[in-house]
Amino acid sequence: NQNRFKGFEGVTGNQRLPHESSNAQYMSRLECIQNAMCRQLELLALNEPDSKVILITFNNEVIIYGSCDDTKQTQIITGDRLYDFTQLEEYSKQLSKNYIELNSVKESQKRIETQIRNLEEGGSTALGPALVVSIILAAQHKRSEVIICTDGLPNVGLGSIENKAEIEQAQIFYKQIGQRAKQAGTIISVIGIEGSECALQYLSACAVATSGTANILHPLELMRQIRQIAQNPVIATNVELSIIL
Repeated sequence: NQNRFKGFEGVTGNQRLPHESSNAQYMSRLECIQNAMCRQLELLALNEPDSKVILITFNNEVIIYGSCDDTKQTQIITGDRLYDFTQLEEYSKQLSKNYIELNSVKESQKRIETQIRNLEEGGSTALGPALVVSIILAAQHKRSEVIICTDGLPNVGLGSIENKAEIEQAQIFYKQIGQRAKQAGTIISVIGIEGSECALQYLSACAVATSGTANILHPLELMRQIRQIAQNPVIATNVELSIIL
């Protein structure tokens, strides 16, 4: 019934429902992630200016931006490598040589923020391969942390969970990744976005193994959670405690 839409004829401004405020603003999940990441970079630059950050994104491929100081740092992993742990491991170890002398977050903050703001949504989720790359790069520096943020089901490469036949193998994969990260003194935290299917019940195994966190959050809660993770820094790893009574 076209009569229902006559009230909108000739109106060029933003439309809203009768009960909504004219000042209401809406953000996509990606925008919420971008805002949370950029805010955390600001806090890191202020409170821990010597820390170093590597940005990695994943869709149907894995892109390593490094600290965004040099376009030569940007590397793309795609194709068969995403399905082969040995190839991923060897390639990541080679890449790690490029990131030994990273600039501090105080120096690279603005460039990383620019890259984050330029990110666009992709259709696929190569989370498993991105996780492999992340823990190998993180292992180059003691007491590193990996924060994975996703709103999609892993469906490309290692760790895919597209069907029931892959679940058992995926469970083994994420547990093994967690154990490897633990041995290197790296903590993994996983954040899933509320309203999306990301199989956190399987991904959380790598976080549990490293004493990290695993949460499903509303997009607007991301900033708080990422800040909370950063406020609990790694003090020591592989510690033995003796209690004398």
